[in-house]
Amino acid sequence: MVSFALKDYFKCVWANDCDLKKAAIYQANFKDAPLVIEDLRNISGYDLPFAHLSWVSFPCQDLSQAGHQEGILGLRSGLVWEFFRVFDEPLTSACRLEDLIEKNLRFDKDEVIKQIPLPHLRKLNEYQNVITTGFRRTRNSHVQLELRFDGLAGCLRTPKGGSSRQYLIVKEGCDLKARLLSVREVARLMGVPDSFLIPGSASVGFKAMGDAVVVPVAKFIAQKFLLPLAKFAYNVHESDLKP
Repeated sequence: MVSFALKDYFKCVWANDCDLKKAAIYQANFKDAPLVIEDLRNISGYDLPFAHLSWVSFPCQDLSQAGHQEGILGLRSGLVWEFFRVFDEPLTSACRLEDLIEKNLRFDKDEVIKQIPLPHLRKLNEYQNVITTGFRRTRNSHVQLELRFDGLAGCLRTPKGGSSRQYLIVKEGCDLKARLLSVREVARLMGVPDSFLIPGSASVGFKAMGDAVVVPVAKFIAQKFLLPLAKFAYNVHESDLKP
């Protein structure tokens, strides 16, 4: 998502991922991109091309309350130290660590409606018509479908992220129905246009989007901070940075 968000501001000279399925999605959208599929532990900063900007993301599982909470030294989240190792090697000067519903999809998860806790059900019944999201959690050994009414979708869940996927709940008068969010809906929540290709299974798509960076956020950071910083640091014109 970062490559997509920054494509109008910076030319990508190097990209990396160790997940073959995520790499396939990247390559489907950036056919000529210099993608290296390799474990970061095997990457040397000395082998990377010069860049005006580096953007990295590291796994959050060990820091998440839904994970094992092993902290920044955990097996996954501890990869941040590999990023620091690469940046200690000669590389770059700037670094930054990190219309929705599809029509005509079948609502096939109505059985989860009975898992909505009473306070949330009362709130739901305050509305004649409403669209909301929710995900299942276990509270005191009971599975509940907890809903949000603040207009936000909440944190997107990955298949291996320690929590369930989001449900879409639609109330129209007395009719209440539910289904899982689709991959395309999740992508839209991330600011990705429908032209962005997401090959592979639904599980692959959910994982790619759940681990991704929100496109409008990355664009804003690029416009307001990264691009001016790179222009100042290297005394170059904006056109020298763009593809």
